[in-house]
Amino acid sequence: MDLSGLSLTFQGISYNSGTSTFSGSVTVAATGAVFFPGKNFSVVVADGSDVGTDAVTGSVNVATKAYSLTLDQTTLTVGEALKVTASNVTVTYDQTNASASQVLATITTGSVSSPLFSGLPSATLSSLVIRKDGFHVADVTLTLPSGSATIGNPVFFALSGLSISVSALDVSFGVSTTVTGSVTATAAGLSLFPNGSFLTTTATNLTATYDFSGANPTGQISFSVGTLDLVVSGAIKLSATNVSLTPGVPNSSDVFATIGTATVTAAQFGGVGGIDVTNLQLRRNGFSLGSVTLTTPVSVLGA
Repeated sequence: MDLSGLSLTFQGISYNSGTSTFSGSVTVAATGAVFFPGKNFSVVVADGSDVGTDAVTGSVNVATKAYSLTLDQTTLTVGEALKVTASNVTVTYDQTNASASQVLATITTGSVSSPLFSGLPSATLSSLVIRKDGFHVADVTLTLPSGSATIGNPVFFALSGLSISVSALDVSFGVSTTVTGSVTATAAGLSLFPNGSFLTTTATNLTATYDFSGANPTGQISFSVGTLDLVVSGAIKLSATNVSLTPGVPNSSDVFATIGTATVTAAQFGGVGGIDVTNLQLRRNGFSLGSVTLTTPVSVLGA
């Protein structure tokens, strides 16, 4: 754990040369703290709504080398998968315990929410255990009872029937990051740019996957769509298959999908079986087409 704005107050510190022991205590205060700094998943401690400005308060027993700390507002963020928040968390740390899996805190009161989707109700935390080498989140499910869970302002990505389930999620940090358990997401439907009347979305075989694999998992969510149809102003339909969407990934161009090849069909092009479109990019603020190739002879507007 890294502490910022650290203040130490020493009280009654003495040393007995005969027994080679110290006595006394040290009072600890800090304006902020981070567990697992530099990792993709971390616990951030901040000042809560109390009168003081300290995020961490507590003491160290000099004789036993035992730490007892209270954390104001604690937030664990696991990529785009989940966010756990709790208040007044008690941390104990035994400096003489060399075990990498020493338990620092067991939290049974708090909330679990999605760091990515707006409109998805939070759930009550069952258990979060923070260890020296990682953490464990007990089973919990976030369920959307009605309406849509959305991303963006203005909204560019909306899901209906969204459910996110955590099953014994355990993360251990070492030379690499090891994740066991799972976080799974399911959704009934997808709508892109839902607040405008110009676009209608149809998606089939919609599945979601969180990245918890490899030595450096990110917790990023990606969606796979078997068939994606976008109807623009009721006139032009863009169709693509096996589409991958990553709506939570920030980038300089805000592109969340690049589709190598899509097909355009429209009533205005009489006799046209389809128009091939390459490099169709879906962005947070719209979409753009690369090049267009006519695949059949065309009589424009039925002429």
